[in-house]
Amino acid sequence: MITGLSNNVGSSKAKNWEIPLKSISFIEDLSSCRITYLRRAEVKFNKRNINAVVKMLKDTEHCTGRKHLMAEICILKELDHVNVISMIGCCTIEGLPLHSELITYGKQIACGLAFLEEKECVVRALSATNIQIGDDKVCKIAELGYSTSVMTSDEFESIESNRLPLRWMALESLLDCFYTTKSDTWSYGIVLWEIFNFGKKRVKCHTHRMKDNDIVHEIQDGYRMQKPRHCHVKIYTLMYQCWEQDPSSRPSYAQIINTLENVSGSNSDNDEEEDPVYVNIVGNSLQNIC
Repeated sequence: MITGLSNNVGSSKAKNWEIPLKSISFIEDLSSCRITYLRRAEVKFNKRNINAVVKMLKDTEHCTGRKHLMAEICILKELDHVNVISMIGCCTIEGLPLHSELITYGKQIACGLAFLEEKECVVRALSATNIQIGDDKVCKIAELGYSTSVMTSDEFESIESNRLPLRWMALESLLDCFYTTKSDTWSYGIVLWEIFNFGKKRVKCHTHRMKDNDIVHEIQDGYRMQKPRHCHVKIYTLMYQCWEQDPSSRPSYAQIINTLENVSGSNSDNDEEEDPVYVNIVGNSLQNIC
């Protein structure tokens, strides 16, 4: 929900109330409560720059919070008075438009991994916290300190387990300390899952209640994380393929990129939830895209 700070915002209301996310430049945090927080921003549309305050959900999956924010938006649409805050518009990105942006993140990371594969570099410790996003929304794989190009196998195996992203690592890596580009593919599937959970940490899922040894046994028994709520079924199928127990059965990066491009280019067969999502894709890492 975007409200104006000036006294003459009445003529600055967006058509159909929708303002593209790319038109919002966040400046600073103002305040927060249990469910929402406020950020000062500059909104660009109608060839103008408008100082505004953006009210956002802390957790897009919080049903009560989403319901209350929607109710507030509906009320403000009907109000126009100099002594009552005026809403300029809102950003309710739903369905494939949001997916297209998230798919772009996934595709860029896959392209980076394909390049590293050509250089015979295995990342070994890939997670969303190691993906940085520039102002132009270009993803960059940023942590190669544990990679095969930097650290020998003996050095890597001597690292204390609490320093490693065990819950992102492939089964063969956990069992036999075996690392290839296919084990990176497993980790990529976890990162893709994080992206389509809007940056939420994987430890918030079922595995949070497991000890490290339990995770290995669960994976051996076939456990895989559930499909994110706002995720195309074809994207989840791709994740699942990345988690095949047999490394040779996991897709190549070329296949991953091709799948993502096909889903991004389709405006039909959208098998996700219908509810609108209120998102905040800001910050400089994928952990902060929510």
